[in-house]
Amino acid sequence: MSRQSTLKEISQYTGIPLSTVAAVLREDPKCFAGPKLRQQIMAAAHKLNYRPNPIARSLRTGKSNTIGLILPNTRIPVMQENLEIIEDLTQQKGYRLFIGYTHMDIDREESLLTDFVNRYVDGIIIASVQSGPCESYLQQLIEKNYPLVSISRNVAFNPASVYTDYFKGGQLAAEYMMAQGHHKLAVFTEDTGERYKASRTDGFVAIASKAGLGVEFLLVRDKDGERCKFDNRGSLVRKGYELADDVLSRPNRPTAVFAGNDDIALGVIRAALQLGIKVPEELSVIGFDDSDTAVLSPVALTSVRQNSEEIGCKSVDILLDMIDKKLIKEAPPVISDPVLIEPKLVVRASTGPAPK
Repeated sequence: MSRQSTLKEISQYTGIPLSTVAAVLREDPKCFAGPKLRQQIMAAAHKLNYRPNPIARSLRTGKSNTIGLILPNTRIPVMQENLEIIEDLTQQKGYRLFIGYTHMDIDREESLLTDFVNRYVDGIIIASVQSGPCESYLQQLIEKNYPLVSISRNVAFNPASVYTDYFKGGQLAAEYMMAQGHHKLAVFTEDTGERYKASRTDGFVAIASKAGLGVEFLLVRDKDGERCKFDNRGSLVRKGYELADDVLSRPNRPTAVFAGNDDIALGVIRAALQLGIKVPEELSVIGFDDSDTAVLSPVALTSVRQNSEEIGCKSVDILLDMIDKKLIKEAPPVISDPVLIEPKLVVRASTGPAPK
């Protein structure tokens, strides 16, 4: 690959003043160079293999037209959807996207944040590992009004957040089960220690309790009683199966199960079918996320859908507004509360009326 040239070399090659060459190549609207002069400069830049220095440009303009996106991984269906939507939207708006994955490691998250800021990205969208205020680089950025939008409930101390109303999702599941006449209810959920995960089942239990119904609450745990790694989808299917195999073998088994995600729900359905329990005639099952698992399940799964498109659109809109305000030295937009996105219950074949 040939060496890249500099603005000075282009100026010397063309005999055109350096200031004019620089203005044309950075597309300065105040530059009044004519078409022929512009064509001459552009041809020389191409011939001499000139490439603009994005870092130098960002230092000069205060804007790099890049955005950082930090996700736990892409094994979680909703995160994969968020990635695709945010990537498409930012590209439409003229931004390039830098992507990093934390793999649920706080130190890795801090390293990614530092790296993105050092690369002069204009702002960051993050699904954070951190679950509360602490002495962290993330909190420092938020306190300094750095353009940063959270797309997970973990960062509850950041008002610039966009995420699913998980509590409402649990409520939708409970209301539907009760409308179908179910009274023997159970919740199967992974024990991740994350409040936003727990709020899914909190909503379910709240509606059931209000109606005077008890709910059997069962935690899916990994080997040796450890908390499940929620990104390990195969493990969740297997553990959901193992737990359901035990619970559904009891004489007074539940007639309806709400699972914390679709993978656990798939394990429940597989265990039920192997035990000879008909779904939904004898057991109704609802999942959460409405992932590919929902339609690939042996019995098409009723699931609570997260609106990834709206989460992506809102988060990008808020971030770009924050970036624009920062660029013109205005105060950041006033964001008093996180934006909660309404989930939707998608009814399929895994749910039906309670058995008589």
